[in-house]
Amino acid sequence: MAVLQGVGMIEFRCCIVGCKNPHQARGFCTKHYQQSRAGKFGNKVHRGNEQKSKIRLSEKDKKKVAGMYADGLNANDIAYSFNISLGTVYNIAKEYC
Repeated sequence: MAVLQGVGMIEFRCCIVGCKNPHQARGFCTKHYQQSRAGKFGNKVHRGNEQKSKIRLSEKDKKKVAGMYADGLNANDIAYSFNISLGTVYNIAKEYC
């Protein structure tokens, strides 16, 4: 949330409801940003040096993804249902369609 501070100055506040601390990173104040990195608000924020787990789809699942995409299903929904990225959905669709 933005708060006007004087002439032409805008100060951003933390995105957590009820928190009046100034914005630090990714919409959070320092306290809430640290909590978000620890996973309190859902997905844990990954550091650049941490390796994300790689999901390997079987050929059967890849064909399902390609078929769902070819049938016109939303790519975001397909990615969510198979726990894969949107880019992976597009790459599979390009490979199999």
